[in-house]
Amino acid sequence: SVTQTFGDITFTAAGDYKFVIDETTTTTAGGWTYDSKTVEVTVHVEDQNGALVITGIDNNNPEFINSYTPGSVSLSGDSALKVTKVVSGGTAASDFHFTLTFDAESSSGKAENIEGLNNETLTSTVSKDNLAEDGTETVSFGDLTFKAAGDYVFTVNEDEADGEIPDGWTYDNSDKTITVHVTDEGFDGQLDITVEGNNPTFYN
Repeated sequence: SVTQTFGDITFTAAGDYKFVIDETTTTTAGGWTYDSKTVEVTVHVEDQNGALVITGIDNNNPEFINSYTPGSVSLSGDSALKVTKVVSGGTAASDFHFTLTFDAESSSGKAENIEGLNNETLTSTVSKDNLAEDGTETVSFGDLTFKAAGDYVFTVNEDEADGEIPDGWTYDNSDKTITVHVTDEGFDGQLDITVEGNNPTFYN
């Protein structure tokens, strides 16, 4: 916060002097919200035995609050978080299910600043019908919107790897990591986004 003065003012007669203060801005910078209120300041000047005395100032030093909130940024379509399934040695015997989970402990960003999650997770399915022998299929986890800067870490795992595995198949039971970096470059009113480790591949 900064306190600004209007300079010296001299009063040459007794009376109540009213001033109106408002904020005038000419900036068009994105993300900023300005305080639109007006404040009336009254200076009371009295003549006390031939000398002018300021006996009080009503509402001096009013506070004007400006806030900055950058626009959110989304991952969707080609930029959405994805996972790829590769099968080899045979035709897929069943569908493959994947879970994307937000890792709050590893993230500086907060789950509350992500739109699109369902209890901090998302799921996606690779249909066996789309996987011929030695086939590859990529699926998306859908749209995600980020409302604040931070690093958002997600883990991806294959659900079936922890369950009953069809005879003859080997599943990938490793956790893959995707990190979404959300920044506010230049404080221009719009968040920026980069993704590290998107579209990990699981081999069966």
